[in-house]
Amino acid sequence: MNAATGSRITLNETFAILRELTGYSGQPAYAPPRAGDIRSSLADIRLAGELLGYKPLVDFREGLRHTVEWYRTAPAEA
Repeated sequence: MNAATGSRITLNETFAILRELTGYSGQPAYAPPRAGDIRSSLADIRLAGELLGYKPLVDFREGLRHTVEWYRTAPAEA
């Protein structure tokens, strides 16, 4: 069972969103593909919807924004 947004997003799109949210100005570092790398993935959230009534409340960008804010305000581990 998957809990996700149910939409496809690339690593490049994720990187671009994180750059925007964090103010990071660096560029991605690309390397040759490795054995076992997953080129494409999309979580099927139908079962979670059927069994639990799960529906995403926020889209991917908004979820990342919440995550970045949490990391900015979370107390540092001692």
